[in-house]
Order: sequence, then C-alpha cells, then structure tokens
Amino acid sequence: MIIVTFLQKDINSITLRTKLSDYNSQYYSLRQLKIASQQLGKDRQMIVIEDFPDKSSGLDYAVALKEDETIFGSLTPGSFELFVISANNYPRLLQEKDIEKYLSFYELNYF
Repeated sequence: MIIVTFLQKDINSITLRTKLSDYNSQYYSLRQLKIASQQLGKDRQMIVIEDFPDKSSGLDYAVALKEDETIFGSLTPGSFELFVISANNYPRLLQEKDIEKYLSFYELNYF
C-alpha cells in the first residue's frame, strides 16, 4: 500500500485524489489500483493506494509518483508525506495515528 498523508487545512483531498486517479489511469491502468480516502485523527487526512503485488512494486510506484510534477509540483514541500506500508502495519498505523513514529520505522526498514 501507498499512503499520502497531509493536514486537511493544507491540501484539498478531492483534488489530490483526482490527480492520483488520473495518474493511475494513465500509467498503471493494467494494475487496477484502488484509491480510498480516510481520516487519520482530527486534522489529518490520508489517501491509500493499494493492490500492489509486492513490496518492490510499491516502492517503485512511490518513487515514480514522488517525481511526478503534475501531482505534487504545486504543493508546498513538507506539506505531505508519501510512503509504503504493509498490510500488516496498516491497522497499527490507524490505531496509533502516529505518522512520525511510522516514518522513523519506515526509514529504518525500507531504505
């Protein structure tokens, strides 16, 4: 799974989700990726992109997505986080709602 998380006051979630959907249709139409929005705490939103066959595919997608200027070029650097998360760790993130803690884990275990 790929997570894009941001403060609601900083980014319009509908616009970002539409851009992600268009990106997936253009570059990943054969994968039939699913996109969902979810609240993460009072003021944080996240968009979940899923159905990657393995960790490597998810990481490749995340790298390509981060480099796409049409999606993130107009956003303020640091206003969002984009990362890969396993199906096992996703429920824990939802329960704890601690992005910083997960990002520390992510940096140690994915790179």
